Amino acid sequence: MPVVKCQRDGKPGWKWGDAGHCYTYTEGDTEGSDEAKAKAHKQGAAARANMSPREKIAEGLRERRQS
Repeated sequence: MPVVKCQRDGKPGWKWGDAGHCYTYTEGDTEGSDEAKAKAHKQGAAARANMSPREKIAEGLRERRQS
């Protein structure tokens, strides 16, 4: 799953996939956006590390379709 834009409590943010936590930042804060995006990527890496081999294959196929 890719990291995607989201919103929580009226603030912009980044999250991993559809079900990830939305890491927010202040609008216009480039550094804050980068930090939030890095947290979302870290969440994705942790989720992938806990996937079964079959889930990893399915995940890779989904990512290729979205590219």
